[in-house]
Parts: sequence; structure tokens; C-alpha cells
Amino acid sequence: MLVRAGLIVHAAWMTSGGYDGLDRTREDEIGRAMDLAGVERRHLLRFPDGGLVGALEEACAALHRLIDGIKPGIVMGPAFEGGHADHDATSFVVAESCRRAGWEVPIFEYPCYAPDADVANGLRLAAFPARSEGMRHVELDEAAMRCKESMAEAYATQKPVFDLLGWRPSARESYRECPQDRDHARPPYASLDGYAHWFNWRSPDRFEQLSAAVASVTTLKLREPRPAHEKAAEFTRRA
Repeated sequence: MLVRAGLIVHAAWMTSGGYDGLDRTREDEIGRAMDLAGVERRHLLRFPDGGLVGALEEACAALHRLIDGIKPGIVMGPAFEGGHADHDATSFVVAESCRRAGWEVPIFEYPCYAPDADVANGLRLAAFPARSEGMRHVELDEAAMRCKESMAEAYATQKPVFDLLGWRPSARESYRECPQDRDHARPPYASLDGYAHWFNWRSPDRFEQLSAAVASVTTLKLREPRPAHEKAAEFTRRA
């Protein structure tokens, strides 16, 4: 929908999802999905799938360079939800990279899957927990819905996961804004450890490891952000 509106859209992937040796296959699927969405500017950063916590500083440096070069007017990334180590690490990397670039723009989170004892499989899919605040919703029009369904089909290697977790494309996309004071070293939800969920059996990381990594790479002395009028002028020129 953003592409159809004429906006410049960049898409970046921290990993290629190649835990099972399917890096090239997954990247081919990315290409087909982005062709369907009309997103031409693609950035494959190729950090190890399932190992982003162990490469947190390198990931921050890489995304910092990307954001500093693009200077986006808005940033979207996975939610910090305690469901998956790579997802939570990416949530931190997005926020930290914007801070390092001195680029104060809205950062919106989209849900992946979060631990929730009240739903099937103990995971809430593509939706925020019911007690979440500040949610915003975008209703997909018919063309966007067809595109979303086709993009999901393009990720053929993910179909078993979609089927296992009972995921179906929804005509509503949910987002929430990431607060400026978000502390990624603290669990997002008390008493819920999605990392230990059976679905994450391949991942060796636990939240304590992410917390320690976050504390070790967080920028303590940040560059002064650019004045708001300069950022607005830059965004206007790019738009």
C-alpha cells in the first residue's frame, strides 16, 4: 500500500532464515515476495539465523550504516515480545541503530508471535497480547490482501510452520509505536518466557543472554539528534 502511494520503501533482513541450510532458497523466496509487493530496495545483511544475540554489536553497526544512509521518515521492525531471540534482538538493533544515527523518527513494531498461556499452542500469532496499549490498525484493501496472500505463498519453506501454528492471512495489520525509553534488557512481559517454548527448541539463547548482550552494546553517550526542522526538510525532499 505504501508502494502504491508512491513512497520510497526499503526492506532489510538481519538473517536469511537459513538455519536448515536454506539460505539461498529463502533469499529466492524473499525476492519473489518483494517482487509481488513492488519493493525494489532490498538489503540482505546475512547475520546467522538463530545467532543474532551473539552478533549484536556487528548487527547494530551494519543497520546503523544503513539507517544513516537512507535517513528514513519512519521505521518498522519486529515487536519486542519475548517470543523469539532473533526477533527481540532485531527490535533492539532497530532502536539502537536509530539512536546511533541520531535519527529520531517514529519506530513502529509489528507482532510476530508472543507467549500467551490463554491461546492455542501457548503463542499469540501476528497479534499483540490483549493487554497491550497503543495499538494501531491498518485495514488492507482487496488488492493488498491478494498481494499478502500471494506473498505468503511465495514463502513455500514456511508453509509447514504456518500450518503447524494455524496461521492464516488477516485483512488487518496491527502496529504499536516503540517507546523512546524501551529497556530491551528487561523482559517485556513478566512470568512469560517464550524462549523456552517448545516451538523455539532449536534456539540455544535465553532472555538472560540477550539482556547481557544488550547491556554490553547499548550506546551510553549518544550523538546529539539533528534538529526536527532539518529532519523534516530532508524527509520532504526524499518524498
